[in-house]
Amino acid sequence: EMRIEKGLAIGTGLGSSAASAVAGAFATAHLCASRGGGMPDEATILAAAIAGEAATSGTRHADNVAPALLGGFTIVERVEPPVVARLEPALAASVVAVTPAIEIETSVARAALPASVPLAAAVCNWANAATLVLGLVRGDRSMVARSCTDAIVEPIRARMIPGCDAVRAAAREAGAFACGVSGSGPTLFALADPPHAEAVRDAMRGAFADAGHDSTATVCPFGAPGARIE
Repeated sequence: EMRIEKGLAIGTGLGSSAASAVAGAFATAHLCASRGGGMPDEATILAAAIAGEAATSGTRHADNVAPALLGGFTIVERVEPPVVARLEPALAASVVAVTPAIEIETSVARAALPASVPLAAAVCNWANAATLVLGLVRGDRSMVARSCTDAIVEPIRARMIPGCDAVRAAAREAGAFACGVSGSGPTLFALADPPHAEAVRDAMRGAFADAGHDSTATVCPFGAPGARIE
């Protein structure tokens, strides 16, 4: 029997199911090693975490389990077999995550997405994905800010989050240089220089309050470490 205690609620867009999958796979790997069975390699642990994520979400993907396991900024090349690249962002920034007291089921948010998208929107997202990675490697804050734009998914999911536009505007007014929807929502994230992080957090929570919703918030460093034994 394994018992997991975590600080992530379900249906928040923060990768709660991935956190459980990684915790289970990582702990089991270390248990095997402690019993003389040898430590599974990173790819094996990642594959186990992907299977755990699929068991709860119904989809085999590594978008959340890869960064949860490896930390930093991850790029998933493929899932079968898992091929993931990890970057250490050359950008000193804080991530502000604010979650309103509403729940959006991932399955509902996923079902709202279109089966096909305009070519122009796809090209826009491909370009932004490339320049986002380049901006992180260079530590170019302006490039990262310009690249944090989604022309396909976010416009749909933002409509499910009360006060979304006002919260994003409040974040930018308080000093955030990028803001968007985390996963399927309703959590919104912002990137800010560390001295502005608390002001951004308070502004976002205030905007959610104005929309009639309590919220919780977390501030953490960009490129935090992944799974580890403490």
